[in-house]
Amino acid sequence: MKIFKFGGASVKDAPALENMLQILQKHADSTQMVIVVSAMGKTTNALEKLLNQYWEQEDYLTTLENIQTYHADIVKKLFIDDKDSIFSLLDNLFVELKQHLNRITPENVSYDEAYDQIISFGEIISTNLISKYLQQSEFDCAWVDARKVVYTDAQWRDAKIDWEITQQQMDEEVRSLAAQKPVITQGFIGGTTGKKTTTLGREGSDFTAAIFAYGLEAASVTIWKDVEGILNGDPKIVANAQKYAYLSYWEAAEMTQYGAKVIHPKTIIPLMQKQIPLYVRSFIHPLRTGTCISKTQVEKMIPAIIFKENQTLIKLEVKGAYFMTTPRFIEILQGLENQHIEAHFVHKSAIGCEICISGRPRRTQKFVDTFQSQYDISFTPEVQLLTIKNYDQASIQSATKDWNILLEERNGHIYQAVVKQS
Repeated sequence: MKIFKFGGASVKDAPALENMLQILQKHADSTQMVIVVSAMGKTTNALEKLLNQYWEQEDYLTTLENIQTYHADIVKKLFIDDKDSIFSLLDNLFVELKQHLNRITPENVSYDEAYDQIISFGEIISTNLISKYLQQSEFDCAWVDARKVVYTDAQWRDAKIDWEITQQQMDEEVRSLAAQKPVITQGFIGGTTGKKTTTLGREGSDFTAAIFAYGLEAASVTIWKDVEGILNGDPKIVANAQKYAYLSYWEAAEMTQYGAKVIHPKTIIPLMQKQIPLYVRSFIHPLRTGTCISKTQVEKMIPAIIFKENQTLIKLEVKGAYFMTTPRFIEILQGLENQHIEAHFVHKSAIGCEICISGRPRRTQKFVDTFQSQYDISFTPEVQLLTIKNYDQASIQSATKDWNILLEERNGHIYQAVVKQS
């Protein structure tokens, strides 16, 4: 059993899907296969725009039409036979999407719950169309609804896996089916026992691949990307970025936790628990080896330079002649946890603290409302969190030369700084 995951860039248009088919055909004869697929191209971003327009009672119909037209254009270019039935399928999916929108009001559902119900349509649409295309191309496959297999709690936009029920569903719904033919399913989404759709966090399709691998005890997971593996930095930012041929599970887990974009942070741990290797390979150059993540230990690692974008630095200073005591500090961290806000960097001083977080304005405002009577609170928006793993002085100088450093810390083999554009 092998798990293949294809992200949005690898299924963005007709040529990309033809390339995906060629990759699958090369592996189909030698193994059982589960294919995890993301929304096509930038559909998730478009659906987020759609939801925000609807939520703010703005005109959303043009955005909705653009999303449907984008998928219809792919159908026109991709399908040879029986186009009418495919267009009918597409129309029905968008009717269902409209019905979900019309049931949403701020009075009866939270924004985060509405988000999961609407944004999940990207994966539902893509897998329906792609499964039909594969079948047309004589690549027989079975479509499986991930919402009936990957069971979660109801923590909207960042759902937690119920591993026991999910394992049962893997055994009952997927294992025997995958023994007969390749299975195609959705990344990023799951479902509650109450049949509500949930999402696993942005870019969560990688995590879905790991969930299926864990539940089915797969031989390997391969994530097909538009890069040739995991690099030690974003080549758009880091000059002469180098590819890692091998990474240990722990090295990869740390890199993703600090913000490396190639793999979703939750992906590594389930694979590490069952010693399942993860390959990151290029769908543009599928014969190249890419990066292998396994229990292998690499003696000397080149520095990994990671920029976590779209961050906000929150500064809290205690009002009055008081200090930032340990109970106060713990209360602030608990306040972040209550709003499901992850603190990526925390600096504590005698009279306050500074915290670097990813921007989710609604959650951040609730956090501020809780503490504004006790603290003077200020924000520095549009900062980035720089992390250099296995740093040396040369890598620090190179990575920070074009940035203003607002805060910095060194801890063992990790250097971190909150930076803002010069």
